[in-house]
Amino acid sequence: MSSQSKRKEMVKLIGTHGGFSVLRKHANECLPQLDMTQSTPTQDLVAKDLHGHEWRFKHIFRGQPRRHLLTTGWSTFVTSKRLVAGDAFVFLRHSILDF
Repeated sequence: MSSQSKRKEMVKLIGTHGGFSVLRKHANECLPQLDMTQSTPTQDLVAKDLHGHEWRFKHIFRGQPRRHLLTTGWSTFVTSKRLVAGDAFVFLRHSILDF
């Protein structure tokens, strides 16, 4: 499998609320799998931007209907990047072997 086929992209418009709702399809393709045996599945994520800065997010599966959310750390990311409603961003997931 080529490194290109291992990469997954997640693109979504920025919302104005304190968290970010990730489409189920993108969560399944791009985010590490959650332990769905937990009553409220959660995990901590670390992402690096193009400048090498690390961003930490809490990934949680909750709500009614249940959905994937990035919560803790999201507001800091949005504020620091000066993102506004209507902006878009891309997360790339890759294997350490791609480097």
